[in-house]
Amino acid sequence: MDENKECLKRSRDEESSDDVSNLKKRKVDNAASSSLKSETSNEVDSEGIFSLSDDVLLILLSYLNSTDLFHLSRCDPRLFDICGDKSLWVKVNANCDGSCPSHNEQALFFHPATTHLRFVKTISNDNVTVDTCFKDDFFHTLSNYAPNLKSLVIENHILCSPAFTLENLPATITELRLPRVELLHSDQEKKSNLFQNINKMLPNLEIVDASYCQWFNPHALLALGKCEHLKELRIAGCRNLKDFIPYASIAAIIGFQQLHTLDLRYTGIVDREIACFNKTKSLKHIFLEKPDDIEDLTSDESVTDVCTTSFCMRSCETNHSPNIVFITRIPQDGGTFTDYTLETLVVRNYPGITDITLKHAQKCLKSLKYLDVTGCSCTPQQASIFKQNRPEVELIYDGVALEL
Repeated sequence: MDENKECLKRSRDEESSDDVSNLKKRKVDNAASSSLKSETSNEVDSEGIFSLSDDVLLILLSYLNSTDLFHLSRCDPRLFDICGDKSLWVKVNANCDGSCPSHNEQALFFHPATTHLRFVKTISNDNVTVDTCFKDDFFHTLSNYAPNLKSLVIENHILCSPAFTLENLPATITELRLPRVELLHSDQEKKSNLFQNINKMLPNLEIVDASYCQWFNPHALLALGKCEHLKELRIAGCRNLKDFIPYASIAAIIGFQQLHTLDLRYTGIVDREIACFNKTKSLKHIFLEKPDDIEDLTSDESVTDVCTTSFCMRSCETNHSPNIVFITRIPQDGGTFTDYTLETLVVRNYPGITDITLKHAQKCLKSLKYLDVTGCSCTPQQASIFKQNRPEVELIYDGVALEL
């Protein structure tokens, strides 16, 4: 019996010894594993983004604008190669605020597949004589760097006019946007003739935006009217755009055959000038809004019902009195309307726009989808009648969409 007890005790001691040994071994193994993981982690951390594959980096870099891509490309040879991938420079979106590099340097990344260039600056041009982002030869060489360019947007820049000319731009451009661009030129006449022969230099042009460009003048309409494919013209805030009946009437007769969007907000335009465009049957969207700094205008100096009721052609004989009354616009004796395809009509803050405009739009503008008469002299009663008879039209009255 004593021998059995002794054997059992000896067996338990051996098992206990093995457990302690195994525990120590596990601790050593865990420590080694932890050390290995720490070393691996430090190695990955030290590599940072360079531990990622080129394909992953390319996806991440696609979220950066072109200016950031350019700065990043100068940090490392590998990043230079990835940042220069052609897929990142098809649509160039350059932020021109802050430490903007020369666009001539960025142009080295342009290639034949580059279709869109957008250079936007949001900071003020006060105390700036000329933008340093564009060197004199940038536009001279643009056709070489991006020969198939479709869209060029330059916003809120000051450009040297002799360097920026249409003949230097790729003839493939279909969209040209120059909002708030100032042109510097010692010859005022040449500066104001920027769009001369634009139909020959940019034969495929479809969109022009010269909003808030004070060098834009009335005779530019003649040049733009010759663009066979022009569909959208935005010249909001061009305060020199006045007294242009001769130019607008001729341009509307011989040109603007495809024009569907016309933005004339914040200009000094009046009834007789807008009425020139009632010959443009392709018009679908018209935007008009009185400038805030113009007060107490007479009917001859502003936009009234005469303007809005002019947008309806008819085969019947009507009274052509300058004081158009709505009832004279209704066809008589079997006459019929040749309906306009006008879909959007915005006439904001004009006291001369009254219920006559609502009645005319209700009866005659059958394709209308959106009407904004905020700040005008239309009554709530007539607005309600309009909405009841034309529920499919979104009517904005005093800044709010009117509901049934």
